[in-house]
Amino acid sequence: YPDINQVTINEYTPGQGIGSHVDTLTAFEDGLLIITLNGGIVMEFRKVGTTNNVKKLVYLPPRSLILLSGDARYKWEHMIVSRSTDTVDGKVLPRKLRVSL
Repeated sequence: YPDINQVTINEYTPGQGIGSHVDTLTAFEDGLLIITLNGGIVMEFRKVGTTNNVKKLVYLPPRSLILLSGDARYKWEHMIVSRSTDTVDGKVLPRKLRVSL
């Protein structure tokens, strides 16, 4: 992605989430990069326009990078559920302050 020209910085306090969405199509083109700093988080993905509640849970550990491109960018909504802990591989992880770029 040689034409990166914008960075959005978000801060999430422990327990804070964000509703299900597809990032604005007119503001961002294909290829969204998300870097997670400090606290890890479980991000939930749901297929857009379906009623069968297919969802995927993806743990984003501290210092991780995720790329949303193609179908992942346009056909799946993503969200962070508001809660104070996440369960990953059977282990309960308390949430910490998270910064995303």
